[in-house]
Amino acid sequence: AILPLAEWKGVGGRELIAAFVLGFEVESRISRILGKPLIDACFHPTGTIGTFAAAAGAGKALGLTRQQLIHAIGMAGTQAAGLIESFGSMSKPFHAGKAAMNGLLAAILAGEGFTGSEQMLDSERGFAQVLVKQDLRGITGGLGREYEIVNNSYKPYPSCGATHAAIDAMLEIRRKYALQASQVREVSCKVCPVTIHVAGKSQPKTGLEGKFSLKFCLAAALTYGELTIDKFT
Repeated sequence: AILPLAEWKGVGGRELIAAFVLGFEVESRISRILGKPLIDACFHPTGTIGTFAAAAGAGKALGLTRQQLIHAIGMAGTQAAGLIESFGSMSKPFHAGKAAMNGLLAAILAGEGFTGSEQMLDSERGFAQVLVKQDLRGITGGLGREYEIVNNSYKPYPSCGATHAAIDAMLEIRRKYALQASQVREVSCKVCPVTIHVAGKSQPKTGLEGKFSLKFCLAAALTYGELTIDKFT
């Protein structure tokens, strides 16, 4: 959201980093409380919470006032969308693009005087309560002292994050025992319920569906000894 904004408005590097960190912090703190409940309710956190992140980061880069930023957050919440049903289709990454687009739009409109709800996140009719009946107590704990961005990491595989622990295990077993796919009759894998919920496609027909199929990911890792983007073509 903020890279094209920075190019457009001539935002400096230091300001760009500050905007990115703010957006990341907003998203991570909301997700720390609402992430799993949203997934359980079949909402995609990237598309939903990501909209708030984009609005906050873009708003910071644009130099919005406190009141304008509040309105940007309000507009972000009323645009936040994304359903897990889209996983395995082009619409899943589309959620990320729409989150960026909608958050950026919210920040630009707020800068022009457009208004939104001032209690979008935590009111009885706001984002957290309407979608997952959850309060946001604790969201500001350590704010300004502890930064969630230092706890982040990159995905090592181009598949759903919920598949990664099992892929790690498969690759380690393959290396340790010089195992080949032809020697394996069956694979048994114990995973948390969320993995089945978001990556349980049993008969993927496309590469995009394969990213959300633990069965395919493990079979590919066992067969090739790696799981790179070309394995999903």
